[in-house]
Amino acid sequence: MDSKKILEPLNEMNEFDSITIQWFYPFVDTYGNEKDDLIMSFDIDKANLNKIKLG
Repeated sequence: MDSKKILEPLNEMNEFDSITIQWFYPFVDTYGNEKDDLIMSFDIDKANLNKIKLG
């Protein structure tokens, strides 16, 4: 759902050929250290973004 909120305004822009969206989440290791780690990443080009029904 949050990706959709990001992609909707970008769909109207023409200043890019492709975009990468990366989602990070804080994880705690076995020692109690917290670190933001990548949990999801995707690339989408303008042509495919135009095919997606966003709204």
